[in-house]
Amino acid sequence: MAQKRRLTRDEAKAQTRRALLEAAAEQFARHGFNGVSIDAVAEAAGYTKGAVYAHFSNKDELYLALLDDHLSGEAPGATEQLESGASIESFAGDLEEALPGQIESTRDWGSLTFEFILHSMRDDSVRGRLAERFVRARDDYAASLEKRYAANGEDPPIEIEKLATALMAFENGLSMIGFVCPEIVTDGVYSATLARLLDP
Repeated sequence: MAQKRRLTRDEAKAQTRRALLEAAAEQFARHGFNGVSIDAVAEAAGYTKGAVYAHFSNKDELYLALLDDHLSGEAPGATEQLESGASIESFAGDLEEALPGQIESTRDWGSLTFEFILHSMRDDSVRGRLAERFVRARDDYAASLEKRYAANGEDPPIEIEKLATALMAFENGLSMIGFVCPEIVTDGVYSATLARLLDP
């Protein structure tokens, strides 16, 4: 029987970090940001509290690392379609189909984000780090929009950063409303509005 290869130090650190993040995500989803302690994350992951602090200075850093993972994994297919210059109707229609899943994800991820936003309002240093992520997400969205308009030889209806900000607010807000009151998020409300914003 072949011996299992021992992990390098960097591989072991990465494995531990991933296990801690997965445990934190599960604990946050179950108990909320304020209802989770570093001890609880360590226990859920099967590590000591010291292992958590070796990777994350505090609970805020745990959440921000999860947010980074979430933002980096958001809808790569939609981004590629947008950048390719696909028709607004096709792009908006595909996102409309994905909306129910996005609304459902609000149950865990969205509620956690809202809780962390409230937390950041009481701590300027935390708010600043959260704002950096929002700006980066806005800039990534703006870059994709810019490629889309360039591919079609068109000009955006307003300054590209303002358009990206408005679209982020619209999409996140609609997901929140759809989770609380799905009966008013009727078929077509997302795609029709998105198409109008992108191509007035």
